Amino acid sequence: MSYLYQQNNTLHAYRAIKHWLAILSFISMFLFGFYGCSSGSGSASAEGDSELVISLTDAEGDFLSYTVDVQSIKMRKSNGAEIETLPLTTQLDFAQYVEVTEFLTAATVPSGHYVGAQIVLDFSNASIIVQDENGDAINATVQDSNGEPITEMTVDVSFNGDRDFIIAPGIPAHITLDFDLNASNEVIINGSEATVIVKPVLLADTLLEEPKPHRLRGLLGRVNEAENTFAVRLRPFRHRLDNRFGKLNVHTSSRTLYEINGEVYAGDTGLAQLASLEPAAAVIVLGELNPDMAQQGLRQFNALEVYAGSSVPWGSKDIVSGHVISRNGDTLVIRGATLMRTDGSFAFNDNVNVILNTDTRVVKQADASNSYTIDDISVGQRVSVLGTVSDNINLSLNADHVRMLYTNVGGTVLTVSPLTVDLQVIDRHRILQFDFSGTGTDPSSDAQATNYEVDSGLLSLSSLQIGDPLKVRGYVRPFAGAPQDFIAQSILDASNMRAHLVTGFADGSVSAISSITESGLLLNLQQAGNRHHLYRAGISTDLLSLISMPVIAPRESGKGLFVITQGRSIRVYTGYGSFQTALNEVLDGSTKVMAVHANGVYNSDLNQLLSSKINVRLAP
Repeated sequence: MSYLYQQNNTLHAYRAIKHWLAILSFISMFLFGFYGCSSGSGSASAEGDSELVISLTDAEGDFLSYTVDVQSIKMRKSNGAEIETLPLTTQLDFAQYVEVTEFLTAATVPSGHYVGAQIVLDFSNASIIVQDENGDAINATVQDSNGEPITEMTVDVSFNGDRDFIIAPGIPAHITLDFDLNASNEVIINGSEATVIVKPVLLADTLLEEPKPHRLRGLLGRVNEAENTFAVRLRPFRHRLDNRFGKLNVHTSSRTLYEINGEVYAGDTGLAQLASLEPAAAVIVLGELNPDMAQQGLRQFNALEVYAGSSVPWGSKDIVSGHVISRNGDTLVIRGATLMRTDGSFAFNDNVNVILNTDTRVVKQADASNSYTIDDISVGQRVSVLGTVSDNINLSLNADHVRMLYTNVGGTVLTVSPLTVDLQVIDRHRILQFDFSGTGTDPSSDAQATNYEVDSGLLSLSSLQIGDPLKVRGYVRPFAGAPQDFIAQSILDASNMRAHLVTGFADGSVSAISSITESGLLLNLQQAGNRHHLYRAGISTDLLSLISMPVIAPRESGKGLFVITQGRSIRVYTGYGSFQTALNEVLDGSTKVMAVHANGVYNSDLNQLLSSKINVRLAP
């Protein structure tokens, strides 16, 4: 189930819309358009207008790239007026927003009640890349539910019933679009070919729960060292030169770390270096929204990391981002690589060769020590590499600068102390893709995915048990330095992390839901197809491997986002009780269930998924 978090801080009279829900009648792709919602500079230009900031995020899935063009987005007000909000065609890649939420645009829009939208999508140049069971990348073709290819498509989007989207004069509104491509698309892989069938469901709510770090990309505006702030003119995706996406102010502190033209700084020194850059220098900011300010109806974005100049795309270097899947001497192979050229063009490529040399500068994300060398880069490490492409055919890049990024490894606990893990994934990549040769002090010490050794330092391991799903965030041990294989900065017991339940019934099933009561929903997977899994931190658990089916239970408050989809009809309920009643009425013994998706927290002791978001798809 795809869902969209929307935060709209309005006057007291509008507080009821905190539970406003919007329904979009198509796949997550349509959310792209919303991001482009931009018609002004980002500040209210007249009485009756307000600032609308739109952000994008995504849930974990198997898509390596999901890029589509959005040609037009017209917002429809309750009085029938239509407002074109997209300044120009915008190309978006949903698959890049699993770990962060990205600011897309800050627009000045008329206040009032908005009841719907119309979006025009163009799949002609779509780049949709999936990975098979071995992690190999496959370019997929796209079809609709009737098996027809998709080119240009116009989609009507309707908001939920009597709860319109309200924009109040002078009150900043903030919409976060949250996608779940894995649940919104059916992927069929046949050998080296793949087909993606678009499933028409996209949901929205106003409850911003468990927000991710935010990313802001654009061009540097005015730097105010006295007030510890600077402005960024937003440039969503590849719109380097367009001025119609608005701007945002960024707040800094002594905690803020900077990487500017390859050099690392901290605090006031970094802000001073930022102020010395040429006007309109490229900049990327990672940070967080201040929750205390949000409760007061205000928005404050606090920077944790700032990258500027040649350290970012749009600078003076070509950039490759991805994971090191092998290393031979001073040559790295980067898998799942996104290549961004200095001219603004980009490409996704399965593999890119990166050539290191003794002059290559190496730094770590959010680390101001500058004490690293090329020997620190090992297999599994996520990196961003700046340099010059030397081979346009085979895609080789000579590295001037390597930034080692936080890397997430996931699997199940083999032993607790010392901590060893049976790896399933490194970030989104299947473990079979990685060649750990040379990672150890000798061949017998090379890292092994089936017995991956984690240096847990002083981190607590008291809650871990053998067999628990685990996510570890940190950095890979320097090349030829194992054992241990990974240096942990945080350890997250995935047993208690947000879970995503995905089930599908290819031919439909009248018995897929065995019961739905006030205590929850219980599934019967006897007729399930290939989709019957629970995902936590990218780690999958086959529901059929459990002793019994988990109960999908509502939260104690009973509030959430509960959806019944049948053909073009989409009904959304903000309370579990009304959802329970409606679902019991429609499941008449002849109506087939096609899929059930739910998001929440899984309690293995109770075998219960405590969920605030449930989506049941019925046959037309």
